Amino acid sequence: MGFLFSSWLTGRLIHGRKMNLFALYGCFSLGILVIYIMGALQLSFFMNRNLATAFSLGILPFILPDCAKVFLASLGYAWIRPRL
Repeated sequence: MGFLFSSWLTGRLIHGRKMNLFALYGCFSLGILVIYIMGALQLSFFMNRNLATAFSLGILPFILPDCAKVFLASLGYAWIRPRL
């Protein structure tokens, strides 16, 4: 569910708008945040742990790599979009 809502939200935020790199990074980061929240809730439910444990096990290790991926995706979108 997190991926579906994340892709919908990100698409709604950027569709038909001209955005600078900073705004794109923010929109894509909101999409990742939705995935993190849904994933932490699911992880805490299935592991029968609290949200702090789910955060430290399921989100914390991925924050820095995801920031880099979001930045690269923002660069790629900013470069490709004007050419479409």
